[in-house]
Amino acid sequence: LDILPDQVREEYRSIHHRAFEAEEFSLEKEIPLAKGSVHIELFVQPQRASDGSVYGAAFYIHDVTARKKEEVTLRSVSEKAKATTEAKSSFLATMSHEIRTPLNGVIGMGKLLSQTGLSKKQQEYVDSILEAVRWLGNSDTAMLACVLPLVWAGVGPGCLI
Repeated sequence: LDILPDQVREEYRSIHHRAFEAEEFSLEKEIPLAKGSVHIELFVQPQRASDGSVYGAAFYIHDVTARKKEEVTLRSVSEKAKATTEAKSSFLATMSHEIRTPLNGVIGMGKLLSQTGLSKKQQEYVDSILEAVRWLGNSDTAMLACVLPLVWAGVGPGCLI
């Protein structure tokens, strides 16, 4: 172990100690190189004599650099997808509010207006407004009630009214 650089000597001494204490284990480590680095997975297996005593250790090293790069890429893609989903959810919540609030105002004002002394023709106009608004967004079968949950789920619009 004396030939190892100071910065890694203690770590390798610890690995050897664990192996000679009959511990079987594995670990991952990044090894810096002159140009970049390599990621390895180290498997340590104590070698036992017939009486069970440890007389040595086998060290198996596997290069996992490609897997580590894939993990970083996957993590990045996953974070981007999560951010996209959060932005979509925020946008849909805002749009739902921005659409439903004025519709509720139109419904309320239409109901108030219909309770005043209107001519038959005026009452037909108010009833048409209220029916159109109900169709858009103020009932369980309204267009917004059908479309928004599908958009939230990522399916897209497709409700038949």
